[in-house]
Amino acid sequence: MSICGEEIRRLESELENTNADMELYKKKSENIIKFLNDLYEGIDEYYTETLERSDELAIVRTKTELDLVKKILDEIDKI
Repeated sequence: MSICGEEIRRLESELENTNADMELYKKKSENIIKFLNDLYEGIDEYYTETLERSDELAIVRTKTELDLVKKILDEIDKI
């Protein structure tokens, strides 16, 4: 077997491993985004309830939580 053939097989193996890693990271990324979207929805529901109660401190805290989750999602989109 030639050195060139061995190198090609090694590179093909590395490519397969890289593709598998990319699929794993893609799945993990999708799970993180789903979690953050679910979290955002839950906080948003609480925010709506808080607005109805007119609890100023809770409104500010909940709005900050919404902004933080939104910023994390925006940063993930940049990746």
